Amino acid sequence: MVKEQIGQLEQADTAAQRYLAQAPNDIAAYDITARILFDKHGPDLVIKTLKPFTETGKADKGTYELLGEAYTATGQPQSALEAYQNAQILAPNDVAVQTSLASLRVDIGEPRIAMTDPERTLAMAPKAPQVGGRCS
Repeated sequence: MVKEQIGQLEQADTAAQRYLAQAPNDIAAYDITARILFDKHGPDLVIKTLKPFTETGKADKGTYELLGEAYTATGQPQSALEAYQNAQILAPNDVAVQTSLASLRVDIGEPRIAMTDPERTLAMAPKAPQVGGRCS
């Protein structure tokens, strides 16, 4: 959302709430609204809002990623790990999820497990195009 990106959280919040009222089944709208809540009110409100939503079975990868970020910010690494693992289940080839999961595992003292994640992440990352020829 452009308004959120330029720091107009009040307007972004109003726009997101209005859209969510018109499209209550749009999971992306929940994710955007939760991101605004995070930026505006902090991670505790995001956890309070998203945790029950995850129990509806409608949560997507973005929902779990934001929940993982909120748990990390509030010092709840085990809950963050569970959230990121749920995101990984929904998007097993998502590089951002793999990176967040590996970083968290290092932070919580699981370096051996975390070391396999970067290898997997690098294998999934898009490859840079090969440049042929020689420079003179």
